[in-house]
Amino acid sequence: MEKKTPTSATKFPLISQLPSTYHDRLLQINVVQQLAGAGRQTIYRWMDSGAFPLAVRVHGKRIAWKESEINAWIDSRPRADLPSSKEAK
Repeated sequence: MEKKTPTSATKFPLISQLPSTYHDRLLQINVVQQLAGAGRQTIYRWMDSGAFPLAVRVHGKRIAWKESEINAWIDSRPRADLPSSKEAK
């Protein structure tokens, strides 16, 4: 009898329920800092206040952020209300 190799769908049944276009990567702090335009301590302070997505535990002490949540946070930021170039003159 041939031994079957488990696929990701059998190891992780919820994966098969995801849409085929689902690609949510885990981002490390240095990438999150660049995307948010903020330092490490500011990001942790925002997390503590509920103003920033919470990290997920990857393994042991290692944490990361879901890319979709970071992108949603970026999209939720208000647009800058800057004077137009005509008004600045």
